[in-house]
Amino acid sequence: MPLNVLGWGSILVSSALSAWAHGAWGVAVQSLFAMAAALLLLVPSIASAPTWKRKPVDRGVHASPDTKGSMALGRRAATFVITGPVALFGALLLALALRAMLAAGGGSEADANVLVLACVPIFWGILATILLMMERRRTQLSVLATLTIIAVPLTLLAG
Repeated sequence: MPLNVLGWGSILVSSALSAWAHGAWGVAVQSLFAMAAALLLLVPSIASAPTWKRKPVDRGVHASPDTKGSMALGRRAATFVITGPVALFGALLLALALRAMLAAGGGSEADANVLVLACVPIFWGILATILLMMERRRTQLSVLATLTIIAVPLTLLAG
């Protein structure tokens, strides 16, 4: 856990320093080096990964409509909606809040727009992963509500 926090923290600090020094281009170049380093560190694990010999899972469709599989369809659809369009909307709100803060802080409009374009897919992936790790709908919805409560005032206050 400490090494994981240290690794993510160093990526965050290097991204911030690259953005400060060279803008979007600096972040792009820095991220290439981070991904290349990750690939080099993972190559030995990939090479030594065991091959698994398992029986294929029977994923046949159940004939009866009242089986547990068909009842789970509503939960699956809710999970899709929450982690898909709703999480995308939350990520967009957060990215727009960052854009407003950058513009209010004196950043150029072009950099602010690029920040939104770069951050939305990153925030969406992180948010969707966090939401998929939660077992209860109430917890998922509270995370999305908290994100909205944070992002909307920041956007309105920053301009």
